[in-house]
Amino acid sequence: LVLYAYWTINFPEGEPITKRSGPSHTERTCLAIVGWVMLISSGLGLLEMDFCTSRAIARRMKRSLGYGLVHGLFRTSEVVTRVFLHVWFMVSLHNRFRWWFVPLAVDFVLTLALVVLYGGKESGLFVRILCSVPCLFANIFLFIDSPYKRRAARRISRCLTIKNAMTLVF
Repeated sequence: LVLYAYWTINFPEGEPITKRSGPSHTERTCLAIVGWVMLISSGLGLLEMDFCTSRAIARRMKRSLGYGLVHGLFRTSEVVTRVFLHVWFMVSLHNRFRWWFVPLAVDFVLTLALVVLYGGKESGLFVRILCSVPCLFANIFLFIDSPYKRRAARRISRCLTIKNAMTLVF
């Protein structure tokens, strides 16, 4: 929402989605700062999750600060690109079509279907929905190496990668 508000301040020129309250650029600057803090926090959260779900990643991160930095940059860039893609679609479609939110909704439904089909033996729908939301913006299954979850994680990770690549194409 922050990035959406940032990109839509006085855009499009004739009929802006978000109207600036005054001539000051303070709103835009604050939204930019808050947006980047949120995106970097998401990347760091994914870094921590990878550290906790993968022994191999944890060993590498303990051995090398550089590996942790590169891995954190990878996860942050993953979130940034997916968020920018979704927000760009919503901003560019908002004034042209009434269904400007549909690409995000379809992506969520596809992600939820993949998590339900290939997500392993999790029994509750709430857990599957809870995993599907962050999977819109990052592949949370990518670095799971638990012997009990490895096969399901690799299968769903492969499917999510294909879905994300197809999202870019279509």
